[in-house]
Amino acid sequence: MSFIIIRTYRGAALTSGAALTLVCYALRRRGAEPWETLRVEQFAGSGGALSIARPVRIVRVALADYALPPLRHLRDGQR
Repeated sequence: MSFIIIRTYRGAALTSGAALTLVCYALRRRGAEPWETLRVEQFAGSGGALSIARPVRIVRVALADYALPPLRHLRDGQR
C-alpha cells in the first residue's frame, strides 16, 4: 500500500483541497500518477499536525434498466 505523510507545524491546518494539491505534487515529483481518489486522516498535536494520505479504491456499479423498478419497490417498502 502506498501512502504519503505530510507534517504541518502549529497553526497550519490543511484543508481537503490543500491536502489534495500537496499529495498530487508529491506523487508527480516521484514520477507517479496522481491517485484518482484519496483519504486523508489528520492527527493534531501540540507541535502541529500529521496528515496521512492514502489511495482509495473506487467501486463502480452499473445496473440494468430492468433492475430499477424492483429496487424502487424495495426502497419504498413495497413488495
